[in-house]
Amino acid sequence: SIDLTGKLWKVRRNDSVPMAMEEDGDEGAGGNANKKSDAEKPDPYTIEELATLRGHAARLGRVAFHPSGRYVATTSFDHTWRLWDVETGGTQLLLQDGLWKECYGIGMHPDGSLCATTDFGGTIQCWDLRTGKSACHFTGAHARRVLCSEFAPNGFQMATAGDDGTLKVWDLRRKGTVASVPAHSR
Repeated sequence: SIDLTGKLWKVRRNDSVPMAMEEDGDEGAGGNANKKSDAEKPDPYTIEELATLRGHAARLGRVAFHPSGRYVATTSFDHTWRLWDVETGGTQLLLQDGLWKECYGIGMHPDGSLCATTDFGGTIQCWDLRTGKSACHFTGAHARRVLCSEFAPNGFQMATAGDDGTLKVWDLRRKGTVASVPAHSR
């Protein structure tokens, strides 16, 4: 968020409200006289704020849940990313600072052992969440900003997309690209 915070929300389905509420009333002769307005319809969800994540010194870029659902990670234009504990109401567990450029994208490995961050300098960094240390990095991965990263379900590959209009597929075992696709031309 631009106010330098993240929010944790609990969203619950209200089982007493049907998902697809049928319209009341007769469409013939009398028109829409018996239909309920959107303001009168009950909300099928209950939304409750659980915690505010504070600590970043600049606007947030992205957020990603850990596969376990217990943790959430945030990136920021303050050149950091952080890992928070959802179950304790947003306790900060890890702070990675000192990145060269604004940290923007983040993706979680399917087994939860790694996360990959991307920055506006064209760098992708894989982090070992068990130790908090860098596992590997790819400098100059894209010609411009790297906007996002996503691990493949097999855990051995990762895809990134950059502001240079390319999509790249990385093999983490070989620590290099296996494909570079000119995905967009603006």
